Amino acid sequence: MTPTPRLVEVCVFDAVKKPLTYRAPDALSLSEILGRRVIVPLGRRKMLGVVTALDAGYSGPVRDIDSFPDLEPVLSAAELEFCRFIADYYLTPLADVLQSYLPQPLSARLNQRVAIPSHAALIAAAAAGDPAAAALVKLLGSRKQLSAARLSELKPALRTSLRDAGLISLDWQVKRGRLDAEMLQVAATLQEVPPDLKSSVTRRLLEQLIAHGPTDLAALRRLTRTSAQQVFAAEAAGLLSITEMPPFFNPPAAPRDLNLVLNAEQTAAIATVTATISASAFAAFLLYGVTGSGKTEVYIECIKSAIAAGRRAIVIVPEIGLSQAIFYRLAAIFGDRLALIHSRMSAKSRFEIWQRARSGRLDIVLGPRSALFSPLPDLGLIIVDEEHDASLKQESPPPRYHARDLAVVRARQLNCAVILGSATPSVESYHNALAGKYRLLELTQRVDARPLPLVRRVDLRRSFEKRGHGYLSAELREQIEVTLALSGQAMLLLNRRGFAPSVHCFACGHKLTCRDCDVALVYHKIRHGMLCHLCGYTEPYPDSCPRCHSNLFLYRGIGTEKMEEELRRAFPDVPLLRMDLDSTRKEGSFREIFEKFRSGQAKILLGTQMIAKGFDFPDVALVGIITADTSLELPDFRARERTFQLLTQASGRAGRHNFAGQVILQTLYPDDKTVLLAQEHDYKSFYESEIAERLELGFPPFVRLILVAVESADAAHAQKIGKEIRDAVHGRLTGLARVHGPIAAPIHKRRSFFRFQILIKTKRIKTVLKLVAEVLNVPERQTNRHQRVIVDVDPVDMM
Repeated sequence: MTPTPRLVEVCVFDAVKKPLTYRAPDALSLSEILGRRVIVPLGRRKMLGVVTALDAGYSGPVRDIDSFPDLEPVLSAAELEFCRFIADYYLTPLADVLQSYLPQPLSARLNQRVAIPSHAALIAAAAAGDPAAAALVKLLGSRKQLSAARLSELKPALRTSLRDAGLISLDWQVKRGRLDAEMLQVAATLQEVPPDLKSSVTRRLLEQLIAHGPTDLAALRRLTRTSAQQVFAAEAAGLLSITEMPPFFNPPAAPRDLNLVLNAEQTAAIATVTATISASAFAAFLLYGVTGSGKTEVYIECIKSAIAAGRRAIVIVPEIGLSQAIFYRLAAIFGDRLALIHSRMSAKSRFEIWQRARSGRLDIVLGPRSALFSPLPDLGLIIVDEEHDASLKQESPPPRYHARDLAVVRARQLNCAVILGSATPSVESYHNALAGKYRLLELTQRVDARPLPLVRRVDLRRSFEKRGHGYLSAELREQIEVTLALSGQAMLLLNRRGFAPSVHCFACGHKLTCRDCDVALVYHKIRHGMLCHLCGYTEPYPDSCPRCHSNLFLYRGIGTEKMEEELRRAFPDVPLLRMDLDSTRKEGSFREIFEKFRSGQAKILLGTQMIAKGFDFPDVALVGIITADTSLELPDFRARERTFQLLTQASGRAGRHNFAGQVILQTLYPDDKTVLLAQEHDYKSFYESEIAERLELGFPPFVRLILVAVESADAAHAQKIGKEIRDAVHGRLTGLARVHGPIAAPIHKRRSFFRFQILIKTKRIKTVLKLVAEVLNVPERQTNRHQRVIVDVDPVDMM
């Protein structure tokens, strides 16, 4: 009788999107294969992939797996299940999900390495009669190390015995990529210069580092007049260490409130979460606390509980640049059992953190949304800070997942607790809490019962009527003067970078727009050029109008560059900093601005929404919001919610420690309900108003949304394909969903592509997702070069 083929499903990287079927070798049990990387034949090439399922049902001809570059899986069964959920829910090929989930080196041809820490210990163990050690000595012969493929000749039990005894270690080696000199930190490995050191160059290097501590490579070379090669030679000799620059410099020696006495609300919240962790059960908590209420203290105590129970934690933050405060706090308490991971790190450093997490050498991983994929064993707690933040949603490339929602899914899968924290929860999350899907934990008071800042509205229309005021109203100018007289600091929010958001011809009114996008070009005075903030297109400042050839132009609106000029004229002797995407583009500039303001070297910080969240400066007495309502004008059902969140979060930066806080909220719509409620810090009234409108109009949380975008360089073609998809989807979803469109996207043209949108609203998301996948998975939609069809499930960006 012919034996049944041992078939497995393999997802191949950088090749076909659908899993392929291969025959597994007889020498390995199927349980050893799941989640392992494999090298398989595909056409005339050998490709790398991952075994994602066993006992694949397939009746056609199959080829054999070529080889295994590793001795162990890179994905557990639970992680594969999680990846499959992401693929199914966000309508993304499983291979693409795996490539996002795994660190980049593992989707390249990287072989696992077998290291032998001590050959003497190995030989001694073999001589003492250890069968595993004896087998390895025989296999080694005269070699010093083995590849994983060669070690696989030993039985699994022998390999496990060698590893448990510390006689071997399995690792992957990734070369350090090319980094800017400012991103590399050099430190001495010795406490003093060896007296017999002959090289004067190396002596200079060591003397500098021993006297002044770790220094970035660029600065070290300037100070010691050495070349990069000379520094690397000293590293090779073991006298120096060169590592990537730590994420943040100069953390406080001791955080102010390590001995803070928790209030009753914090204590109750911690006890509730700790009980879930102790029971190894799943529960999702919404921690709704006003700004400055001590949510970070709750996070820390819950992490301590998880570690005490032998479990680990993931902390997700919206943007890594704004996480300095929580990083300082966690690092001061948990030391090197904490790791920070983010996209600005090299692939080597991210991979090393992945390995440390996977091996159990870390207790906490902190980072933006992709930190959720960290392979920590025995995960007991996931924290999503600022759970309302739009940057938790991955927009491109796919999978277009929401880290908050996936955190809940992963916590349920692993029976652990998940905390979603915010001072302005998303409407969906607060609704889930009131409906009992999440457990609501409230912190209604600031730490030490400090009052919330007093918010004053200023009608910008009246300010414009007064000569010489405009966007810097008399009220705001006066309060800045009062704050400076009291030795306090001021933070000013203007959520538009550049000098002028739009430039118009004074004669004919023509607006200068991007050639590739349907948006105005922004004038940047520093570079004296026009810039598209969507696609990055730039062009010189025009000599004349392209339509009427007039050389007179009118600036409309205000950006951070122009506001900085106005502030410097009004306060010429006051140190001022600007923080936006332009001023923080250079490596290390964000850290420099942060440190200067925190240390008091600057008294005014002007910035975009970067400064509206995450900061905790003790001397900030005043927050000025230059234009409070620009986001109200956007054609998006979440426009009011985002405006309320931005105003509330920005207001919360004031009066957190040394000063009573005050907020000047400048607005063109002083009677708008959203602005009025933000002035009163009244989230619950805002929620009641918003949820009633969502119910009436049929928007989340009462329905789920699927946004299908069709893009093409030909507008008529994009609209035609959109109608075809609409008709096909509508025919399959009758009675299951409402289908709207196609209509031109609010930003109709982006990066030279015209865009049409189809919006699907449904209460039966699982059924509808399957049917939409069937409609959109036809071959011509996958291979057509003249169009792009993008599916965004639970979209956040509707523009």
